[in-house]
Amino acid sequence: MKMNFIDMAKTEYPDAFASMIGYSEAELEKIEALYSVKIQGELRAFLLRAGRYSGGLFSDNPLIIYREKWSVATHLSFKFNLRRDIQDLKIYNEYLNKPFVFAWENESIFYFLQTGKLDDPDQVYVYDENTETVRSAGMTFNEYLLNLLNNTPVGSAECHGELINF
Repeated sequence: MKMNFIDMAKTEYPDAFASMIGYSEAELEKIEALYSVKIQGELRAFLLRAGRYSGGLFSDNPLIIYREKWSVATHLSFKFNLRRDIQDLKIYNEYLNKPFVFAWENESIFYFLQTGKLDDPDQVYVYDENTETVRSAGMTFNEYLLNLLNNTPVGSAECHGELINF
């Protein structure tokens, strides 16, 4: 069985794991309503454990959920802009099933989940603004997190994010 991010953090980074800050179930319901998404699977487990703070394992680049200076309005605007851009490509039926954008690389590459997909809610999708293409990233949310962790210096990120407090 593959190790997921939460289990790996617990065993390999116990201090970071102990300091992680997540959202409550009630707060996840608020996020679902505010962002028009369905939080399930790996995303749900992650947000419950480390949605506000990863214990220093991740920074706000590329994980935009940890951008301290971003307000809820900024997050919502960001989602709206992604949705508009994909709709302009005329492929929105295939890729805009309650998208939740969690990462932004090089200010042009968006990583998101289609939270309305009941058959595979953990599959990560990529929208490249430069090439105007959308595709599967070929990995799950947990695989994305583990890959990011393997390529990020641990302990150098003290970023806290907020998705619901105005």
